[in-house]
Amino acid sequence: MKSIEELTTRRQIIGAPLTADEILDPQEEKNVGEVTAYEDDDAIVAEIQCRQAIRSGELVEVESDDEDEDDPPKLEAACIARVGADSSLDLVHKLCAF
Repeated sequence: MKSIEELTTRRQIIGAPLTADEILDPQEEKNVGEVTAYEDDDAIVAEIQCRQAIRSGELVEVESDDEDEDDPPKLEAACIARVGADSSLDLVHKLCAF
């Protein structure tokens, strides 16, 4: 606590000093937003590559008005089977090459 008192007397701390909890758990880190759980590392890599492709303009993101959540896995499986990909990551690589 001597260091805090010394900094206060040197006018390096303005106002009330932060508590240990405020220093270790800042307010900015409490609001991290939406967190997505991924199955494995390949899914994370595929998501990052997709986001990069959207940002660079290689892909166009289309939002669906359809409320049915069962179709995307079926569509993904059909795409993988049609293209002959071994995994979602392989599908992304083949689609990027297309």
